Parts: sequence; C-alpha cells; structure tokens
Amino acid sequence: MPEETKKSELKLVNRTNLSVTGLEKVIGANESRICIVVSGCMLNIFGMGMHVDRLDVAGGFIDIAGQINELKYTAARDKTNFFKRLVK
Repeated sequence: MPEETKKSELKLVNRTNLSVTGLEKVIGANESRICIVVSGCMLNIFGMGMHVDRLDVAGGFIDIAGQINELKYTAARDKTNFFKRLVK
C-alpha cells in the first residue's frame, strides 16, 4: 500500500510573511536561511532579516516574517536506500 502524503500549505503575502502548515521539524534558522521539513520534504527558505513569529511543531505550523527571496524544496532522503544502492 502506498504511503499517504501529509497535507501541507504555504501562504506567502507580499514576500514578507510566510505561513506553512504540515511542519514536521525545524532543522535550523537564521536571518538569511530557514530550513524545515514539511510533509516529508526539506524546504529551504532564503531571504534577509527573517525571523520566526510563531512556531508550533506539535500543531504542525510555522509563521515567518522578513524579506523572503526564495523557497526551495528538496526530497528528504531515505538513509536505508543508500545501503541498498551500495549493495547493487
């Protein structure tokens, strides 16, 4: 049975306020980059003067304020697949 994808939603207002649901984990944050895991994928948020306004990992949401220049998704890697590929 295929894995069910968790629902996530991004809302960007005037490139200054970003709300994200489906949050699983915060990897790191500073004024120019915030890295989070959303619905099984890594989301890197790049900008300037960014800060977290609200954060609720248990509730699965984060609100970010500041100048947001780029949103970049990358697939989260399954560490066990590395070993499977190595053995092939």
